[in-house]
Order: sequence, then structure tokens, then C-alpha cells
Amino acid sequence: MDNNFQLTAQNQEQLEKLFTQYPHKKAITLPLLWIIQYQETWLSPESMQYAAEILDVPYMHIYSVATFYTMFRLTKPPKHTIEVCRTLSCELCGSEEITKQIQERIENCDDIQLIEVECLGACGYAPMCAVNGIYHNNLTTEKVNTIIGDLL
Repeated sequence: MDNNFQLTAQNQEQLEKLFTQYPHKKAITLPLLWIIQYQETWLSPESMQYAAEILDVPYMHIYSVATFYTMFRLTKPPKHTIEVCRTLSCELCGSEEITKQIQERIENCDDIQLIEVECLGACGYAPMCAVNGIYHNNLTTEKVNTIIGDLL
């Protein structure tokens, strides 16, 4: 596989720091995958091959880690990602209706992906969602309309 993937200088510096903090290269698997995904927004086959070479492990090790954890993306995401919390606090405060409203608004939009997640860790601000990683809390239909309107 011809591999042109490279980390940015800043991310390469982060990787070098990790090598000094962990006794074995293989222990850096998760942090390196996070660095790559943060840089690229997803884990391409080339980036996983790069990780395997850097960590001196088989490609299948990297692939198996990336497919085991749901937070890693193996396909390039659309321009915008909306994650709606569906745990008890958010459900009790109306996240199901919020999700339906978002689904209706983005129905024919290929640039926005809606994902229901188990917890965003801010139960006191329910219902909530994260748009491209930025939290929006105490959601109402008006807030959702504004958020979606800004994305369209």
C-alpha cells in the first residue's frame, strides 16, 4: 500500500511526547488513533497503516482496535455531525422529540449526520446535543431550529 499519510508537525510532537511517557510502543495505540482522527476527522486505511508502521505492530492490530471502539470513524464523516444524547436524563427532558425534529429538518441534507449517543456527560443540562463537538444544552424546539439553520 502506497502511504502518503503524515502527521502534522504539532501532532508529531505530541507523538514524540507519548513515546517518552509509555514503556512500550503498542501502549500508544489509542492515543495515536485519537491524534490521527482529530487531525483527519476519521481513520483512513492509509492512516491506520501509518499507525501500524510507527508502532511496529500488524495493521490488523490497529484495525481491530479501531473497529472495537465506537468513537473511531472508519468512513469520512459529512461536513457536520450532530450527536443527541439519549440517556435517561435527556429522555425525560425531551430528547426523543428533539431527535425527531432534527431528523425532519435534515432529511434531505447529505452534509449533516445525526447520531444518537448514550451519554454526553452533561446530564444537568438535558436535553442536549453536540454539533461538531460543541455542546448545546437545555434544548428547545427554537434552539434546535436555530442550530440547524446555522448549519444549512
